Amino acid sequence: MRDESPKACNACGIDTITDETISILDKENSQVKEKILSLKATIDKGEQLERRVKTSRKDVEKKRDDIDKARQAWEKAKEEMVKYEKELHSNIQLMKSEQANITTWEKNINPILSGNEWENDWQKQPSAFIDELKLAVKRYQQQTKLLQETTLKLSNLHIVMENVAATCNGIKDQMPAWKAMVAQGKAPIQDLQGFANKLLMNVKTGIDLLNTATKKREENEKALSQFVQENPQIDLPRLSELSLLSVNDINQIERQIKGILDLALSKRIHLEQIQRQKEEHESKKPLFDDNDTIESLDDAIQKSEGKMVEINERKGSIAQLLHNDEENKRKLKQLLDESQRRKAVYDQWSRIDQMLGDAKGEKFKKIAQSYILGSLIHSANAYMKTLSDRYTLQVTPGTFIISIEDAYQGYARRAASTISGGESFLVSLSLALALSDIGSRLSVDTLFIDEGFGTLSGEPLQNAINTLHSLHAKSGRHVGIISHVEELRERIPVQIQVIQEGFSSNSIVQIVGS
Repeated sequence: MRDESPKACNACGIDTITDETISILDKENSQVKEKILSLKATIDKGEQLERRVKTSRKDVEKKRDDIDKARQAWEKAKEEMVKYEKELHSNIQLMKSEQANITTWEKNINPILSGNEWENDWQKQPSAFIDELKLAVKRYQQQTKLLQETTLKLSNLHIVMENVAATCNGIKDQMPAWKAMVAQGKAPIQDLQGFANKLLMNVKTGIDLLNTATKKREENEKALSQFVQENPQIDLPRLSELSLLSVNDINQIERQIKGILDLALSKRIHLEQIQRQKEEHESKKPLFDDNDTIESLDDAIQKSEGKMVEINERKGSIAQLLHNDEENKRKLKQLLDESQRRKAVYDQWSRIDQMLGDAKGEKFKKIAQSYILGSLIHSANAYMKTLSDRYTLQVTPGTFIISIEDAYQGYARRAASTISGGESFLVSLSLALALSDIGSRLSVDTLFIDEGFGTLSGEPLQNAINTLHSLHAKSGRHVGIISHVEELRERIPVQIQVIQEGFSSNSIVQIVGS
């Protein structure tokens, strides 16, 4: 574009622009448009390039991350490869050692497996032989378990037999005549110890009842002799006949006698009334004089009739009184019958009251508890034998008094309140173990013993510890001992120790043993 064109245009009007100028302008305008389009296309390419650069940058960052992850995975794989190489090396060494062991075992096991007991060859058919061996191991484990259970049952049966033997000795002491009896056969009994204890209690109860019946018979014989002496008109045969009568028969006879006596009393009273009326009539009978006339007799008759009316009225009132008396007698008879019936009920309850002692049954309870205490003492003596052969517990029948016999002092018996500390511990332990055996529903699996061992030493202490050890082996019981005796630490495998931390109030609890 030339510099003169704008000046010319500014100097002249718009009509002076020529076609040449317009074509030049159009040409320049088209060039500018082309440049603008070219610049726009360049800008578009730049934006596309920028987007590609951003995308490439993201891909590069992602690949860098992938490379980092791959490097980490490679390092981890390298570490694992080193680890696996070490494990492979140790496995190879272990395999060589196991191979040597297998060779040794083959040499040792070939003579054992060379017989005809095994159906499958362990070298040719290892899988079948392993199955057969597993079955044999399972059978062996079952047999071992059965043997352990049988041993435990046998041990428990020994204890039961000792208790039953002690109970049988107690029965024979109560019934000396049974010592000479010979068993005729055998009968299966489920709870032999319970049956023996029940039999002992029944024997003791029977002996007590027999003694009571004997005493009652002597009292009855004395009363019968006295009755015969006081009533000579009734002899013993007549008494035997009367003894055959039942209570109902006696009550019926008493009612008949009472009815006869009441009737006789009523007749006697009626007779006495008639006799009094006769005497009164005779005393009031008028006497005729020589001066009596018909008119005077009529007047006397009228007066007598008036008195008769009064007498009849009085007779009616007396009849009503007699009727009331009969009604009262009937009610009295009903009351007497009710009294007899209640007296029979009272006699029945009175006999029960004599047996039980009072409304709470203290007397009967005392007797039953004394028998249970006797059974407890028998069981405690069985445990006492394992602790010491010196002492034996005794209980006075029918009471709660426990005494102790000392074999080292000529079986002298003394009260339980005089025993020493060591003896008291042995007695208490025996009674506690026996008490845990009482009852089929009561199961004591764990026993805790707090102190008491400090009063024992030497052989009694060893016997006590051995007995407590045998409880777990025989009956499966766990025994916990709370003690500070140093000698017990060597005999107790599992201990829970409480250790104080210095002089503070804190303590440490630790378990020693397994």
